[in-house]
Amino acid sequence: MSSTITLSKTVFLFCLAFIAGIFFAPISILLGLFVVGSFYLFFRNFLLSVFAVLFFVIGAFYFQFTIYSIPEVVETPVQGKVSEEPFIRGNLKRLTFKHEKGTAFLYVGRYEDYKYGDILEVDGNFRKPSSEYKSYFKKDGVYHTSFYPQIEKIGEDSLLWRKATISLRDKMKSNLRRSVPSPQVSLLEAMVLGDRSSFTPDIRDRLSISGTYHITAISGMHIVIISAILFYIFSFLGISRRWSALFSLLGIIFFIFFVGAPVSAIRAGIMAGLLLLSYAFYRRARSFRTICFAATAMLALNPLLLSYDLGFQLSFLAVLGIIYFQPKIKEIIEEKNAFLKEKETLCNLLSVTLAAQMFVFPLILYNFGHIPVFSVFANILIVPLLPFIMIFGIFTAITGLLVFSFPVYLLLSFVLFVISLISSLPFAALTFHGISVYFPFLLYFPMLYLISKNFVVK
Repeated sequence: MSSTITLSKTVFLFCLAFIAGIFFAPISILLGLFVVGSFYLFFRNFLLSVFAVLFFVIGAFYFQFTIYSIPEVVETPVQGKVSEEPFIRGNLKRLTFKHEKGTAFLYVGRYEDYKYGDILEVDGNFRKPSSEYKSYFKKDGVYHTSFYPQIEKIGEDSLLWRKATISLRDKMKSNLRRSVPSPQVSLLEAMVLGDRSSFTPDIRDRLSISGTYHITAISGMHIVIISAILFYIFSFLGISRRWSALFSLLGIIFFIFFVGAPVSAIRAGIMAGLLLLSYAFYRRARSFRTICFAATAMLALNPLLLSYDLGFQLSFLAVLGIIYFQPKIKEIIEEKNAFLKEKETLCNLLSVTLAAQMFVFPLILYNFGHIPVFSVFANILIVPLLPFIMIFGIFTAITGLLVFSFPVYLLLSFVLFVISLISSLPFAALTFHGISVYFPFLLYFPMLYLISKNFVVK
């Protein structure tokens, strides 16, 4: 690393220390202090190292404070608001109920008429989630659940923009369901509206086995596609590069809130926002610093994401893999295969997919107990179609016209065919049982060594 310590590098170092504090807080703060203290060996700057330790301590205590501030008991009745679109599965409808002491999941009958923005008074037994779901819910700030409580609707959100957003979302969902048949429409709702509530168990299993579940999450790929579409439209209208980038950023912010602000979309939005701002003001964006700043911003809002949100972990690991491994993998592919060397687009797609898969598979193996064997082939066939699916899908949602819905139906039919074919192959997924928590760390050490050996902050 360069001996010159710039302001950008200093902020980057403090962000890394803050993230390390949150990471080591539930493991061992002493071990984390040792790791952060070793920064001195790289920078040879005592004052900088002291401040790095300070930011580490801030991150660790912030995590612990958030954990211990969770209320044990919620006294009812309590008033609050439905803060997200209701999630429907089977005969239950799940309401995300935000009140003055936190957030709870309320489980009511499927056909109960409650929607996003409703103000409710709830009287029921609020319980902490079972140990199986406690950590998963905790990262969303959800500390209690209540099944079939007594609910009285006492009002609706009065914000006009929120009402308009809800109305537009309902209209777009109606257009999609009227124009595209099932099961294709369930994939399209996930890609365009961030709504996976209509997924059947069979679709979920096939997406997982084929290694293509990520295509249904509003993540970096979708945000990049939408950013490019918006930037092209504004540029086509004769708007300058700077203002096209800034207007595209506003469009991305609206889209993220429109789809319910899932973690993957926020992470991608922060990164896309930094890149668009750098593009608007002609500054070169540095990949690793950008992802580090994005992580810091998200963890400052919710420090539990790093420990409890698998989607957060996988998305950042995938980006790290692409940043550091994709160029080398592409170089190896071009050396070994003359055909792929001539097909640059295919070579880029293959190298990006392999790099991302390499960096996420230890975590996937530990959490799910299986590895999708043919995920690379599935992604090579599906990923190039996503821009066209997004474009035709968005216009179908806005207009409901056959000229847009028929092409997207054909594309989604092919996607479902590939997913079904790949997931039904013999040995489509290798299954393992009883994997130790230390196993992923053993697999990541060689990768981290390769990164540190040629460490360049991009």
